[in-house]
Formats: sequence, structure tokens, C-alpha cells
Amino acid sequence: MSTPRRPPITAALRAQARTAPDSWLPVVADDGQVAGRYLVDGRGEITDEFVPNPHYRPRWSPSITPEMRSYALSRPGGWVEVLDPAHEGSNVPEWAVVGRYPVDAGGGVIPAFDPNPGYRPSPAALGWPAPRSEAEAVLQLAHTGQIEYREAVIAVLAATLVLPADPNRPPRTRLELRGRVAHAFVTEDAVPPDWPPHWQKFSGVEVAILIGRLADQFGGPPDLLIHAEPDLQVRIPGTVMLEALRLVSG
Repeated sequence: MSTPRRPPITAALRAQARTAPDSWLPVVADDGQVAGRYLVDGRGEITDEFVPNPHYRPRWSPSITPEMRSYALSRPGGWVEVLDPAHEGSNVPEWAVVGRYPVDAGGGVIPAFDPNPGYRPSPAALGWPAPRSEAEAVLQLAHTGQIEYREAVIAVLAATLVLPADPNRPPRTRLELRGRVAHAFVTEDAVPPDWPPHWQKFSGVEVAILIGRLADQFGGPPDLLIHAEPDLQVRIPGTVMLEALRLVSG
């Protein structure tokens, strides 16, 4: 079985994409693995740009571990769930379940894996690098559907971001824009070497305030584009940043 260049775009995928505009949407194959990712545009619509996962190797089912066999002995006639590696214990959300195996009357695992079509792989399941900051952790969770888009925006307000600076102006007094976009990075380590060498740190709240001050100049607040690993970008419309700021300010 080969990986399709463009897996079917289902209603569930479209609904998930609307919560994460300007991002990449992982596509989970029938065997519970990530086959690749679709690019989502600024309106939350899935585009035709699909990037296959080079590490994807189709398989019929996850391995049945000794722990699963032991657990199945106490669940005759039931099911053994396979969980995402980032989730364990009780009260695991349905979207964190990769799938399940049926258990026969004698407590043996039947090798007939039933994948969960609503599974959302975590950053750990995707093999993404460990986040270097709270902001990067939030962006990874938002990209994989572990948290809602608006939750991520609220978290960005509390995060520390690294933005370009103009050495000829007083520090921390204004945003340096490219077009109508303020580019921000989650840590100093994330700053690309081909950008100008001058940087400044802001909290997300400070960025939102400065974005609000530019609204009259640009006929509306500019957007914030946040860069993180691995190749993650989240574009937050300026209006959304200001709405979140009003929400947290009471």
C-alpha cells in the first residue's frame, strides 16, 4: 500500500482546519499513523498543498505489546485501547485514542485493529522536537488540535516573544513590520541567521497593545506571524489579538 499524494479531505478535516488558520494540518491514515499534512490558509480552508510524511510506513496495525496482553486478561469480551504516547492513565480524551483491539472471551487480544478516525496525533507522536519555550509548546499543541485555536491565542498573550528591532530607534517602543505583518519567534534560538541581527523581547500582551496602536496607520491592526519548530507558523489576525487582549483585561 502506497501513500497517496493527496488523501481525501473529509468534513472532519475541514472542521479541524477552521480552528487553525495559517497552519499545517496532520492527516492520519487508516492505520493510525500520520501520512502527511495539508496547508491551511488564513481563512481556515484546506489548500491543495500536501506534504507527505517521509517517515510514514503503512502498516495494518500497531504492535500488540506484553502490557496490552496483560491488560486484556482482565477485559474478556471487551477492548484494549491504543493511546497516543503523550496520553496515559484515566480520562483520556477520545481524540487521543489511536484505535483499539477486540479481546476474546478468554482475555486474548484479537489482531483486528480498529483505528479511531477522530485521532489527533500529539507532537510526541509526530516525532517533533521538544518545545524550547511555553510559546512553542502552545503552538505545537494548537497545530495538532490538542487545544483550541483561541486557547492558543490567549496563551500567546502570556508568552515572551522575540521580534526584530530597529537599532536607530529607542528599544521596545515600536514593532518592525514586513508589509502588514509583525514577525515573532518563540525563543532567541529560533531566530533565523539571515535576518537582521537586532532583536527585542516583548510579552504577547505588549505586542497586542502595539498592534492596536498601529490600527489607524494601516486601516486596521496588522497581523502577528509566529515562527516555531518544526517549521511551524501561526498567523494571528490583529483583530483576534485585540479581542483576546480585551478578554483577558476584563
